[in-house]
Amino acid sequence: MACASAAGHVVLPPEDAGPGVVPRPYAASRRVARVLSGGLPTVGQDAGMGESIGGPRDHLANERTQLAWLRTGANVMVVGLAVARFGDGGEVTTPSLLAGGLLVVVGALGVGYGTLRYRRTAAELRVGTAAAASSSAGPAIAAGVLVVAVAVAVLVLLLGA
Repeated sequence: MACASAAGHVVLPPEDAGPGVVPRPYAASRRVARVLSGGLPTVGQDAGMGESIGGPRDHLANERTQLAWLRTGANVMVVGLAVARFGDGGEVTTPSLLAGGLLVVVGALGVGYGTLRYRRTAAELRVGTAAAASSSAGPAIAAGVLVVAVAVAVLVLLLGA
């Protein structure tokens, strides 16, 4: 367990440092201290890294999140196309076409949701009204829809065989 020194640094005891590693002090950031004390930064407060929420790091994080939604949606659509084309021994059948079409639609919905979320968050960051932590309802719904879509696709392929 780490302990604080009189200078405000955190020192790792030898048993936590690992074999052959000499413990050395390091300065704990203000953000870590704030999070550990139970408080999260809000818009306009210092995030502990020398910038406020809504700065370049937040815009880049928003863009990375949007790109992750695009990649995931595109991958789901590719799986849908593969299921539609190769679902039943290389022949296009109605069950494989339905299962593949369902996956393509779910992937397109994921891309659409990611784009809408990106635009909304970017606008909030520009104005300064973005929350430090957003709701996880959208990703939870997307994950649920994806699980149901994959289950339906597998079921259709098994019943169609």
